[in-house]
Amino acid sequence: MKKLITAISITSALLFLQSCDNQEEELNIIENEANIHPEHVYGPAITIKDSEESGLANRNTNSISTNWKRISYDDLRTFEDEHGRKSFTNTDGLKNRFTFILNKGNRRPNNVSINGSKFGFGSNPNGRFNWNADFRASGKKTKNSNSTYTRWKRIQDIPARWDRNRSKKGRWMELQGEWRVETTNETNWSVTNSFSHSFSLEISVPDTFKATNTFTVGLDRTKGGSESRKVTDVLRGGRIWVPAGKSVVWEAQERHKTNRSTWSVPLEFRGRIGADYGTQKHHGAHFWSVPAKNFFYDYTERDRKYVINVNEDNSKQIRVHAYIQ
Repeated sequence: MKKLITAISITSALLFLQSCDNQEEELNIIENEANIHPEHVYGPAITIKDSEESGLANRNTNSISTNWKRISYDDLRTFEDEHGRKSFTNTDGLKNRFTFILNKGNRRPNNVSINGSKFGFGSNPNGRFNWNADFRASGKKTKNSNSTYTRWKRIQDIPARWDRNRSKKGRWMELQGEWRVETTNETNWSVTNSFSHSFSLEISVPDTFKATNTFTVGLDRTKGGSESRKVTDVLRGGRIWVPAGKSVVWEAQERHKTNRSTWSVPLEFRGRIGADYGTQKHHGAHFWSVPAKNFFYDYTERDRKYVINVNEDNSKQIRVHAYIQ
């Protein structure tokens, strides 16, 4: 009987020791799994190809301009100084300005004519001599740089995917099916000017990274503007070791570079401004004209210009971020 009790005791002790060994081994396996299989996995970065239909050509474009615009009476009212220091619709002021620009004595003309607008008495000589005056905004790129990549961040508009390991053992899990991701590239710009007012002009600025070649900036909207374009690709990767009973979450992330450019855009004038000196000739002629660029010298000084600052997202990358929950 004693021998039987002793045998049972030995057997129980051996079973207890084996159970402890198994538990220790399981703990070691779990600990090793945590070390071998991280709780965060990142898929390969996928670069969404920027449109190249305009790319190289636009990257080499360093000048921009609006179309030439025939100066109208409404434009002349826009040219007027908002503080009343000058006026382009005041007859006396225009006669004095023409006399100063012509620089042929102090005699003033009977009128000054800017295209079809006549200020004073007498005839408008512009049609007879084909004296027309136009203006436009025209400038050059003065700065251009492309940043390094931004930090990775979740794409907010794309819901995350998840799954649960319902088995009693850890196992590898990955995205099921095709996950096509749509995100956007942003282009935004700001406009400042050194004039006392803004002109109703629109200028096309090259977009380096999209196929439509340009975006339109309204020079009368000094707060600037923005536009976005959609870019898509398929996410891959996200294979991760999921312990038993745990869940895995897959979320889409993105990052991009920002191209920054600055455009300096002054006003330009072409053509001529006419005047009628009446029946009494002035230095041998009844009619005289001066260059429009000289007549509107206030707007062609070096510091008078628009400045357009443009930020363009480019080189968009997306990836999948898988993590245990």
